[in-house]
Amino acid sequence: MSEHFDDHRGKRRRSGKQRFGTIFRPAPFLPDQERSPSRDDIPLPPDFIIFPR
Repeated sequence: MSEHFDDHRGKRRRSGKQRFGTIFRPAPFLPDQERSPSRDDIPLPPDFIIFPR
């Protein structure tokens, strides 16, 4: 059962991986950039702010 507690620590490390997910979110917006680069410029900055945080 004590091994289960160790898993909790690993979950904390997973949180860091979730932050990378924010970078993947704008990935689908890449194709939209060709349609309107000005519009993609606005949602991209806020997404990147979460990554360095």
